[in-house]
Amino acid sequence: MKKVIIAEKPSVAKNIADAFKIKTRRDGYFEGEEYLVTWAFGHLLQLYDAKDYDESMRSWRMEKFPFIPEDFKYKVKTDSHNRNVTDKGALKQINIIKGLIDRNDVDGIISATDFDREGQVISDEL
Repeated sequence: MKKVIIAEKPSVAKNIADAFKIKTRRDGYFEGEEYLVTWAFGHLLQLYDAKDYDESMRSWRMEKFPFIPEDFKYKVKTDSHNRNVTDKGALKQINIIKGLIDRNDVDGIISATDFDREGQVISDEL
């Protein structure tokens, strides 16, 4: 069985792969005998916008604040030029990570991301 290691960014994943002498690079990850090393890059997920919870929050008026959702939700980050469109690169990498985790030969996940509120989100959500 293999373990999926999720690194903070591609360069860290490459360093981890090198440390384990993993030479096989695939689209979005490195594959070795015991480990599949993949990465996030920047932020793959972001918090829902207020309007995602409540359509009336599309227009900002002071009487609507503070707006605190009961449960915070995450979505794949949006495109930096058009916030109505999902970032294709982030979606692709999320799907690669999910595909690795769901493989029949995988029995564990190792988070090699920053252990702070931002780095932990990807591990919690997947």
